[in-house]
Amino acid sequence: MVDPTGTDALWIRDAGKSTSTLVIPVHFTGSGATTERVQAIVSRGMTLQNESGTTNVIVMSTDTPVNGVLNQMDLSPGLDHTNFGDAGRA
Repeated sequence: MVDPTGTDALWIRDAGKSTSTLVIPVHFTGSGATTERVQAIVSRGMTLQNESGTTNVIVMSTDTPVNGVLNQMDLSPGLDHTNFGDAGRA
């Protein structure tokens, strides 16, 4: 199962089991996208589960879409005024 817009994640239901996996493919960019920083984000994702413990989360660092899905995270320092205006600004 893939989200309808194909931009967020892939939902994988394990056949014959009561568990599932949420895979979030991410292309990390920017000067702050160091190996250590990306690995910290990926590792943090692996610790996430839903309350019942039946869904695991995998944040996958890649520059290749997975089944048409690829998110981008820019880890450049500073504020992003191009995509996000000042606080309180419409």
